[in-house]
Amino acid sequence: MLAVSSLPEAPTQTPASSKGATASTNAAQQSAALDEARSILRAKRALDDGHPTAALVELEAHERVYPHGTLSEERDALRVLALCAVGRKVEGVEERARFLRTQPLSVYAARVQAACQP
Repeated sequence: MLAVSSLPEAPTQTPASSKGATASTNAAQQSAALDEARSILRAKRALDDGHPTAALVELEAHERVYPHGTLSEERDALRVLALCAVGRKVEGVEERARFLRTQPLSVYAARVQAACQP
């Protein structure tokens, strides 16, 4: 009698319709990632160009669409900078404290720490 463990494994094949679905899912994920990155870039450009209110609008939209997005750390750091730049210092200081508490090792920590200084 042949033991089951000595039988060669049956090759696994993905049905053609499943392959198409996987490719479609990957394309959708890539598109969403690009859209998320573009949103963050628009906010950063607005802030860099001296338009912190426009940056805040873009960051709020980003948070609605991508509440747990891949770039949420960047969004939160930019929010602190934009709040401080627009003169909403109390909110900026509160957001700064939250950011540094939740992201103490962030590459943005030093820049966020310097935001809203008197």
